[in-house]
Amino acid sequence: MENFHTFLDRYLSRWKAADLHFMENLIDDSFQGIEVRDSKITTHGKEASVTGWSHAFNYFKN
Repeated sequence: MENFHTFLDRYLSRWKAADLHFMENLIDDSFQGIEVRDSKITTHGKEASVTGWSHAFNYFKN
């Protein structure tokens, strides 16, 4: 079983590599993201999160 530091190192490496497939497979289908903007709290599910990560990864690709 992986220890936390091994998992965190792998996670950060994949995040920095913009590995959307890894992120999508890692996050549970019941995931609920929380965003706070201008004191307004909103939540969104896995699908919206994956779409957001995809846009961000593409934007910061270069």
